[in-house]
Amino acid sequence: MVVVQAIPLDLISPTPLNSRRDFGPARELLEFGLSLVRTQLQPIVVVPRADYLKLWPEHDDGSLKDFVLAAGERRWRGLVAADAATIGAVVRPEIAETQLAFLDAVFTENFARKNLDAIEEACAIEELVKVLGTARAVAEHYGKTEGWASQRRSLLKLTPDLQRLVSSKAMPLDAARSIALLPAPQQEAAWFELTNRPKPPRQQRSRANPAKVTPQVAAGLAASAPARATQLDTGTSRSVSTARGPSHSPVEALTEDFTAVKSRGEFPNRGGEAGTVPAPAEGVDPAGVRVEEPPLAGIWSALVAVPPTDIPALARVIRNVLDPRELYALAAELVESLRGDPEPADAT
Repeated sequence: MVVVQAIPLDLISPTPLNSRRDFGPARELLEFGLSLVRTQLQPIVVVPRADYLKLWPEHDDGSLKDFVLAAGERRWRGLVAADAATIGAVVRPEIAETQLAFLDAVFTENFARKNLDAIEEACAIEELVKVLGTARAVAEHYGKTEGWASQRRSLLKLTPDLQRLVSSKAMPLDAARSIALLPAPQQEAAWFELTNRPKPPRQQRSRANPAKVTPQVAAGLAASAPARATQLDTGTSRSVSTARGPSHSPVEALTEDFTAVKSRGEFPNRGGEAGTVPAPAEGVDPAGVRVEEPPLAGIWSALVAVPPTDIPALARVIRNVLDPRELYALAAELVESLRGDPEPADAT
């Protein structure tokens, strides 16, 4: 039977083994403590000082009180901040029978609730390795991957200042792991270089009057594609649809049509004679369709014969029903929308 006792706060010491250092802003901690004064639903867990020192005699520096915290340090700190007198606690001397049993009481709750930042987790793992022997054993004990344990431990090779950046989430973990591979004297210079490296200029995305492609226009484009794709200026005069056979689809013909534009800056001659023709007027696509409003809704009408999961094919279609000057930005926009991760519009 679990017996909850009201133990004076000044008779309890936190364990130095708890790697958690961030218990939240002082105001939040005070508010939490005041809520515990009204109602404390979960008691803390403590062990007698004498039992604790049997496991870690090196901690006997005269600072430990009658009881040592195993679980619930934030509750204890909150009530201290609220100037309370006592706290509901359960005394569990059996937790101090082995080092692993005590460390389990300290870390299991924090690992499960993700209460620790990456550096705090690394310190906890380091303490557990002293008991279990390897990072793999620690990972298996807590149902984690070995990579999680070894990658966290590598963060302890960072300088103290860089560790603080990781704890505050100012340094991304992937950057932290890479910098941790360097000798300590080189780490801060590497971080400075990484954060001060000039960013490449962002390519401007065209927003100018993209195309309206109605279902009727889309059907017309598909039907006329083989004829429009003939006589490409490739050094031979041949029909694409004839050269490829009857299975050559309108989509492929459109792709061939665009290839001439992209590779040589030429538009296939609509009269059947290969050669260079003037670029279309502003607001007109290579097929002669005037463009007036955003294209995405109309473009879908041209995609009925293309499997919706075939993103490269869909991108090829959009490339061939739009003004080439709008090509790259709008093709990328469609592909992003199909992937479900559209890029937000630039802030103005």
